Amino acid sequence: MPENEIVDTPVSNLENVLPELMAIPADQIKRPNMPTEKAVQEAETQHTVAKRYEKQLLDVGLTTETIDELKTRAGILSQAEAEWRINNNAHQDAVKNWDDAKDRAIELRKKLNRSFRHAYESEDRIMGRIREFCKGTGDENLIQDLSEFGRLGKANPSQLEAINFELSNLDDAIELHDNMRTLHAAYQDQKYKQREYKDIRDRAFTYMKLSLDAVRKSGKYAFADNPRIAQEFTSEYDRSHRRKKQDDENDPSNTKK
Repeated sequence: MPENEIVDTPVSNLENVLPELMAIPADQIKRPNMPTEKAVQEAETQHTVAKRYEKQLLDVGLTTETIDELKTRAGILSQAEAEWRINNNAHQDAVKNWDDAKDRAIELRKKLNRSFRHAYESEDRIMGRIREFCKGTGDENLIQDLSEFGRLGKANPSQLEAINFELSNLDDAIELHDNMRTLHAAYQDQKYKQREYKDIRDRAFTYMKLSLDAVRKSGKYAFADNPRIAQEFTSEYDRSHRRKKQDDENDPSNTKK
């Protein structure tokens, strides 16, 4: 390959069908009713079964395109699930980083508020400022309070020194304020992405299930007189759960006394 030749990166199947996924009406989106990896496995197995009985399925109106599309859509769901999980890990890291910083900020603000009210109790102007910026609530207010305390204390250090307050706490407050602004932005960004990736995953499941339902409907019709084969066009996951429910209902130890 020539040294400067540019190789195009292939566009993933998920990227290719994203416009179709986003066109699915919100009220038609279905969340996976089983572990996604199981849903993918069932779809791929169903594709194999459908190819085995392709002639019979074509005879009742199903198309080869619909059969082959099932495997493609299973792959798209697998990719969407993987991307959601990767982002979920990043989301959990952002949540932990933010929660840890928030805990430190709450404790530091309590300490600063207590010390400032003692140090400046005879300073009406400063006490007015403290009362004013302590009125608010929420994360944004918590972050801003750290900056307010830090800068107010640096501008009026003598009263704090008189009560043996460690002025290094003021630098800590300003530094934590700056750090928390970054962490809060990352936290909010990951929260948005988490919702977005989950929505795409659910849309990919809906997209796959449309093909799966079409294949299974045709299979059940084509083999209505052959229950053994017709069963191959049903969900093994659903069957196993029905069996478990029946076993639980028939278990004498589960009978209410």
